[in-house]
Amino acid sequence: MPAATVSTPYQHRLTVRGPTQEYRWSMPSAPGLRVTPEGLLAGSPEQAGENSLAAVIAAADGRRREVTLRLPVNPLPLIASDPVQLRAGSPADQALKVTGGTPPYAWSIQGGVLPAGVRLDPDGRLRGVAKDPGTTTVTVALTDRWKASTQAEIELKVEPPSEEPPKKDDQAKDEEQDGEQKQDGEQKSDDQQKQDGQQQAQQEDAKPGEQKQDGQSQQQAAKEQAAQAAALNQTAADRWLDQLPEERRDTLRYQLLDGGDKAPTQRGRSW
Repeated sequence: MPAATVSTPYQHRLTVRGPTQEYRWSMPSAPGLRVTPEGLLAGSPEQAGENSLAAVIAAADGRRREVTLRLPVNPLPLIASDPVQLRAGSPADQALKVTGGTPPYAWSIQGGVLPAGVRLDPDGRLRGVAKDPGTTTVTVALTDRWKASTQAEIELKVEPPSEEPPKKDDQAKDEEQDGEQKQDGEQKSDDQQKQDGQQQAQQEDAKPGEQKQDGQSQQQAAKEQAAQAAALNQTAADRWLDQLPEERRDTLRYQLLDGGDKAPTQRGRSW
């Protein structure tokens, strides 16, 4: 069953797994506890620890069974009054300590004032950022699940902010690392400039050869175009001359093509 707190009012409804019918509960007297016929266990347990309670359940159909109820009982809550140390300017998230009682707990301030910038949340944690160094005492209170309550005085000491300068050795080491990084950066920059210069020189050396090759390619393309044009002219002329009488073909071919393939003839004789 759910845990109880010693000497604190407690109650829990007992349930039965079985057919739907009426069930009746009974239990011999137990220190501070009793059970109703309907199964409501209530009272204020008088002894902390594991409590074993003998009970009897009777069904409407005549069956009955003896059972043992196990009830853990916690001692009363007690707040630890250990001093709490905080540091000005640093975030705080520190839980107050408690023993006994039954969670969940509800915390609150009953007396005194917390350091400026610090608060106590209901879950028992000090949160915030303390502003000023100093020492103060507050009274905190706690209530557990069964309304068992307690309170205690706690001293809170806020230390000055931490402003430790870097150690000399560490500072020298950092400066040395910065110098090495700077030197590496300068060396890398020089190497990069040298590499870029070499690449640019290679590109410039390659340009004359490329230009010469481009000129030869253009000349070759011009020759090929001229040859193609001459072949087209020859073909067109041949097609047109083939439509004329045979005695006029040689003469016209000679005139059109600057001599053609052969000299013209007229009535069987050469000109």
